[in-house]
Amino acid sequence: MLRVCILDVSDHKQLFEDELFQKFMFQESFSQCASFHVAQNKWPVASEDVAHENSPNNSIIRYLLKHFDAVLITGSEDCCMDDSLCYIKQLCDLIRDLVDINFPVFGICFGAQAIIRALFGKQSVAHLKDLGKEPEFGCIALELTKEGKECGLFDGIEHVREGVAFYSSSSHSDAFLLNNDQVERIIQSRHWENQGYRIKGKMCYGLQFHPEMDTHASNAIFNSVTTVPIKYDDHVHELDMSVGVKIAKNFAYMVLHKKNNN
Repeated sequence: MLRVCILDVSDHKQLFEDELFQKFMFQESFSQCASFHVAQNKWPVASEDVAHENSPNNSIIRYLLKHFDAVLITGSEDCCMDDSLCYIKQLCDLIRDLVDINFPVFGICFGAQAIIRALFGKQSVAHLKDLGKEPEFGCIALELTKEGKECGLFDGIEHVREGVAFYSSSSHSDAFLLNNDQVERIIQSRHWENQGYRIKGKMCYGLQFHPEMDTHASNAIFNSVTTVPIKYDDHVHELDMSVGVKIAKNFAYMVLHKKNNN
């Protein structure tokens, strides 16, 4: 059973990412999840350590090592390049500390961008418009790279056809740039090549798309977008939610296998 600490940075108004992850990815049959709304400065820390924004990361890490096997950082409406966010500095510091000790970390969308920013600096994340790209909203086709086929995260997913591993929800205006040789690109889309990565030598993965979002949650976001067209690759409107469960199970297997062999 994988013990997952969800660091939730969604707004808890329109978007409740922690609930989606537990429903459509890290299900209770193989994982135990506890969520901390870090967007409101609620961090995983022992009761004897004051759980405020000034909690030192060593207290958080001590708590994580005792109670969890992995950290999951969610998507968010926020921009990871925004230094005015009350939690962003502590989150980036925590990510660096966790990756340094090879504590398993998994980031989705904002979470994946935050990992890259924390490890490689703000120059490694960008607004898509500044790269001459449109924001990517819709149901997108995804293709594994050679490294993606070998990394284990996507094992057991039956590919739709040649060139399309599966379809998933996408909703992002910002992106991570994989311009460091410590990072492997593992998956790409037709619209934006950097859809996922693995940090070499670490149990650290990031995905730009949203395997935790079903059609209903995705449409709620798409319906609020008026400035860019919604993409439906190959006219796909319905999503196979078994994909997210398989990704989560694969991550759980790799984390627990590493833990049991240490």
